[in-house]
Amino acid sequence: MRLYKITDEKTFNAALEFIQKCDKLQKENEQKLKDIVPFKWTSYLGHDRQSGFNKLVDYTGFVPSEKLEEIPSGWKLLKGYKDFLVPDKKTKLGKDAAKKISELNRVWFSEIYAVLGIEKEDLRRFTVPHLYLSKDKKEIYFKTDIEQEVDTEKFEEVTITYVQSKLK
Repeated sequence: MRLYKITDEKTFNAALEFIQKCDKLQKENEQKLKDIVPFKWTSYLGHDRQSGFNKLVDYTGFVPSEKLEEIPSGWKLLKGYKDFLVPDKKTKLGKDAAKKISELNRVWFSEIYAVLGIEKEDLRRFTVPHLYLSKDKKEIYFKTDIEQEVDTEKFEEVTITYVQSKLK
């Protein structure tokens, strides 16, 4: 894994626009979930932003914020998880909820390469790329594979310690 600070203004602006787009799409997903999930929830089962190929949250199940008297139609407790409810795909309502959840906005990791103007190396194993915006919003960091080629005029390699200090 390597970390780079984006030093080129045009590339920085493109990356910032991409991050803002992801934030907007994530908020849209959260709004759509209010219509899909028939109960208020506090946490979810799935993948966090930037933890997988999708740069937005992937949802699988939800923990109701309050104890429910009964499980809503089309939902069931997930085996092996005490409090998580998931759509019951054996019912029409559950299939519909699962379909709507699967149709939420997605942003695939490969879009990062296009935004940054980088040709993705064809590697059998690779690090999924991520973009991180500094707390003061003045710097953007790009995490990529150690073998990924980047233009050193647009990117400056930095340490993980440096990035962590800027994200706090």
